[in-house]
Amino acid sequence: MEIEYRVLQGTRVVQSGHGVAWNISSGGVFFETESRIAAGQTVELLIPWSSLAAHSALQLCAVGYAVRIEGNCCAVRILESDFGLSGQQPSLAAKN
Repeated sequence: MEIEYRVLQGTRVVQSGHGVAWNISSGGVFFETESRIAAGQTVELLIPWSSLAAHSALQLCAVGYAVRIEGNCCAVRILESDFGLSGQQPSLAAKN
């Protein structure tokens, strides 16, 4: 499944791109990235959730931190998540 990611420093986006999620659970996401993400960095993920809402553009917005790096793959531990409509560009990190 394709996802969008943003690496954050505070509320500032310092890196962004698209990736492919290989494993998603309630506690984390393991995905392949376009460029390497360093362990410990804050990551915001936008994940399409079309299987739950076939006729709407529902997406999961999750924020966490990179806990494991394997080449261009990254495991993110999810700290906070919420659902929204794509195109609204939700940002959980901006709420903190």
